[in-house]
Amino acid sequence: MSKIQIYINDEETGTYTLQEVRALLRKGTISRENWALIDEWGDEWGAVGEIPGVMARDKIAKPAFTKRRQRRGLSPLLVMLILGFILSGLAGGLYFGVPSVRQFVNEQINPQESTAQKLGLDEKVDPVASQSVTPTPLKPEPAPPSPVPVIKGLTKQQEAAVIKKYPYKEFPSLLDAVKNWTEVPSRLFPLKVSLVKATEFPIQPSGSIPVSVGGIAYVTYQRGNQVMLRPNLNSPYQKYVSIDDTNLKEMLTGRYNTTVNGWRRLIDKLRQDARERLVAGIPINPVHTEVSSSPQSVPSTSPPTPPNQFDPAFGKQPSVASGGKVKVVVKSIQRKELKDCQLQFIQRWGVLKKERVKGKPYWTVEVSYLVDSIFGRFPQDAKALIRNDKVEKWIIIEE
Repeated sequence: MSKIQIYINDEETGTYTLQEVRALLRKGTISRENWALIDEWGDEWGAVGEIPGVMARDKIAKPAFTKRRQRRGLSPLLVMLILGFILSGLAGGLYFGVPSVRQFVNEQINPQESTAQKLGLDEKVDPVASQSVTPTPLKPEPAPPSPVPVIKGLTKQQEAAVIKKYPYKEFPSLLDAVKNWTEVPSRLFPLKVSLVKATEFPIQPSGSIPVSVGGIAYVTYQRGNQVMLRPNLNSPYQKYVSIDDTNLKEMLTGRYNTTVNGWRRLIDKLRQDARERLVAGIPINPVHTEVSSSPQSVPSTSPPTPPNQFDPAFGKQPSVASGGKVKVVVKSIQRKELKDCQLQFIQRWGVLKKERVKGKPYWTVEVSYLVDSIFGRFPQDAKALIRNDKVEKWIIIEE
């Protein structure tokens, strides 16, 4: 309890030692009803009169702090979790330590397997058959359009204007982009893949480099349904194999879905921001505006911000500039605290909000920015957690 944070008024919050707090009380600068926060209270603000030791010289009892300490005892949920761990440990000990108990449990869970073991009919694995794996055909699965959220006060005309301003970006199908897997764009090579069928790279005059199932190789070229492989990027040894002997299709399908779904998610969030602006009384331009992958396509209107206020728990409200840019977040990005993000590639500034993340109060704002992928740039979302006019942490949003 070396430092105590005191909320004096809307314009002033100070940090003091216990002796300084006592001196301020004697001078009348603060009273015992002022807001206070010390480390052992976590994020819960209390009164100056509740600080342990602050009233020691007056020899006055501290019932409020005593109650606060009592409230921090073991919760019923924690007691249940502890009991659950104890019972799980006892059950595990019986299962692994007593053979008769283990046999009984196995027979109840899988009686057919238990009978087969008793009769000596366990299946044997064919080591030859296990050397190849047939890949499961994959289909691109872009995320379906998100349902329109219900926002009180939004008219049908306003919703139509939002949809018109932010249409979904059109993408060619994956099979069209790769010419039905016969012509993957050469700019994607070299590309690291894993093998679903073992192979060997011949070495003159009579040697070879084997690569087993699951091993890594590099695709450097494609010819129809055959791809050229190297065991590593600097190796002079290479050979053609079927594209289906690698996980190339599966990998590109996943990256295609990531790109398409990223753009869909960006449009959904731009629409939601626009709806919140309209409800807050900030008009949007209904002219058809398509979001592109080029830099500086941030919406021209600023998102609504909460009224200027001071909340002891959340601290000072961050300053917001034109276009919805939060100044302290801009400085954090310029210091490269958000990996792979550049200001000129930010596509969206979300609405500044007050949120509790894992129980802690923060001012938060989302940004959507472009990152590179094998199918071009796609949007990535991140949330800045702000306290005391500083970005304490960035959270990458995976959806």
